[in-house]
Formats: sequence, C-alpha cells, structure tokens
Amino acid sequence: MQLLCQVSFAQRPRLSRDNVEMGIFKNLFAAGLKAVADPSPTLPRLQENRPFAATTPDQHVSAPTGEHLPLATGSCNRPGVRPAWMIDGMSINVYEGSDTLEVVGESHRQDNLWTIVGAPRTSQSIRHRTLAVLVPETGNQYDDNAIAVWAMGVQVGYLSRENAQSYRPGLDRLAQASPVALRATIVGGGHGDNLALLGIFLDHDPADFGLEPTGQLGHDGELRTGLSEAFMTDRQDDTYDLRWYYSLPEDTRRAIAKLKSLLAAETDPIDRHFMFAELEWRIYKLRDVEPGALLDYDSVCAQHDSEMERIRPALFSKFGTLPLLETYKQQCVRQQKAKDFQRGHWWAERGLALYGQDAHSQDWTNDLRKRLSTFRAKLDAPVPNPKARPATREVEVASEVEILTCSKCLCSWERLRQRGRKPLLCPTCAAST
Repeated sequence: MQLLCQVSFAQRPRLSRDNVEMGIFKNLFAAGLKAVADPSPTLPRLQENRPFAATTPDQHVSAPTGEHLPLATGSCNRPGVRPAWMIDGMSINVYEGSDTLEVVGESHRQDNLWTIVGAPRTSQSIRHRTLAVLVPETGNQYDDNAIAVWAMGVQVGYLSRENAQSYRPGLDRLAQASPVALRATIVGGGHGDNLALLGIFLDHDPADFGLEPTGQLGHDGELRTGLSEAFMTDRQDDTYDLRWYYSLPEDTRRAIAKLKSLLAAETDPIDRHFMFAELEWRIYKLRDVEPGALLDYDSVCAQHDSEMERIRPALFSKFGTLPLLETYKQQCVRQQKAKDFQRGHWWAERGLALYGQDAHSQDWTNDLRKRLSTFRAKLDAPVPNPKARPATREVEVASEVEILTCSKCLCSWERLRQRGRKPLLCPTCAAST
C-alpha cells in the first residue's frame, strides 16, 4: 500500500545513527505538503506542532494515535505482506554509513519503485533519494534468513541470500528497539524509447550489524550479478542492448518461452549471458511443479556454460572484473541435493576456473572452494561393501556324511547328507533295476 505523503531528507552532517519520525498524515497529503528534515538545529514542526522526533536509537516513539508500536522483529513479518507495525507516523531508526548494500529482486517490483520516485515512467535517467526499512521475515520458504526491503510502505526487493545470512543476526538485535532504516538511492538508466529499469542501493555501516566493512563505497552499488550496472549504462554502451527485458511477460511459463525465442536470435555475449541467467532462474522456480523442469534447467545451464569462452571476456571488458556467476553455485546446490557428487565437483571446479583471479568478490570463489572440498570428500569416502552371506552353515552341511541301508540287499553305504527324501536302494541295486 502506498503511503500518503513522502518524507524526503536534505543534506545534513553525517551521524552514526539518528531517529526520524515518518510523519504521514492524510490532511498533509490533501494540502500538498511535503515534510523535509531541516539541516538547521531547529527541526520543522508538522501539524498540531508535532516536531520530527530526534530521539536516541533506544527511545521508542509511538504513532500519532498514541498506540504503542510492536517490535519490528521477524515474528510477525510474513513474506510479501506489509507488516502490521508499518503504519503512518511510525518511528524508525536511520543508521548512517558509506558502504553500499545491494538490493536484489527489484526488477520484479518496478511499479513500486516508480511509485516511490513519484514521476511518470520515463526513458530518462533517474536518481532519487529515499529511506528503506529492513524487515526480517519469518516463514519464507526460500530463505530462513530472508530480509525484505521496504520503502514508503511498499516492498522493493530483498537482500541477497548471502547478505541476509550475514546481516540477519545484527538486524534482529537492532529491530528490538524499533524498525531499522537505511538511506537509499533509486537509480536507473534511460533506454531511448524504452522505459528505464530502476534499481535501489542502500548506504550503511556494517559495524552497526556486527560486521566488518565491505569496502564497497559510493552510491553506484556493490557489483553482484552486474545486471543493475549494465542497465545503468546501457544507453551509453552500444555493445549490448537490454531492452528485451521489458518484453518479458509476467507469467513464468510465457517468459520462459519468450527467453528461449530471444536466445535463438540474439548474438551479443552480454545479452545472452543475462538471458541465460534470467531463463535459469525462471525454470528453477518451476522445479517443484513441473516434472521436467530440472532436466530443462540442466540443459540451459550446460548451454550457458558452453558459451562462457565468449561471455567471460565480454563481462570482464565491461566491468573490469567478473560479476557473480550464479549458474555455478546454483548447479552445485542442485547436484548436492541430487547426491550427484561427480557432477557437483565438475561445476565447482569449472566455476573456479572461470573466475581465476578476476572475481569481484573472493566470497564467491571461497564458497565454490568449500563446495569443491565437500564433493571431493564425498567422492573419496570408501564405498561400503555389500553384506556378505555367511557360508558357515553351508560348509558344515557340505562336510557332513550320512550312512544309509539298502532295503533290497541290506548293505550300507555312505554319501554326503542331502535334503529331501532318502533313497531306499543302494547305488548297485538301483542300477540293476
């Protein structure tokens, strides 16, 4: 749900953290007012002489109605649903910092981002400052540590799985006081007659979350898959053209068919790389509902890998480093679940060979090395021998001799004990009859 009035922030001295009140009132919206934080010591006053809250992070300010806000912890935060505590006039703690944290999944929430920007969709470049609230989720079937990113009352994406795992403990701790917010920048590149795809990046200090600095500075975002950065410079770079992204249907199956038809005609390696990545992601989503989805996924990944000799130099030329190659990690995950350790070993080794020394983040290569070690350990483990049948009884039976008496000549003879009926005649009498 869209909030009725946007709170924007002017430049002011950087603090380690501060608390601002999102004073959203219907009558302010009707009057066309916009609350702006004044950089001067005198804070602006809203309706009914209510000032912007300037409390410490440990203080908790109730909503304008006077009711107490529930804690912004994961216990009441369901995936995709606006939390009950996210109400007009709530108080948030804004944590300052200069390290950049990337948001993923924003390509599927473009309507919400354009709503926040507050302008008609345009092909012009966009750069818009806002606040984003980090929401720790409970019950997310894809990620137990999921952290959703909300801005102005609508969801705009998630932290990546890796970042969510690292940041979740610190976020749960900070959210005990009140919702945690970071300053955010919405950016997008123009595409001629096509609309710009928007992305959002967060400014933060990892130390607030109990982490070491990432070293990723500025508002252009931390390089991950490279898709956001490629969109931002698509207009200036004629070597590729990502306008195909806007033609993808919302329906997953129709989007898969569209991507396959695009790949049949596209020749640019960067375009093909992102087409493959999008196709793999959409096919993998169907693995639990489509019987042949995983086989199709394996086939697309194999084709993607076969073109890496062209794709890798194109990516390195574009970014000066290698972005995250998700295909290789995800294939390791898939093969480990399938207990095909030989194939998992191949994908981990192949990913490391492609990265070489050019990976933008050593975390990605370290992850593949750990998976490679796991696969090697599984492959080197001794295979247990099938349980051998004990032959003790058979040996005893084979060595036992029985004595029989002929009913005709009354002679006795010996033979190895056998199962079944006993013969009445000795071998000599039996041969003469």
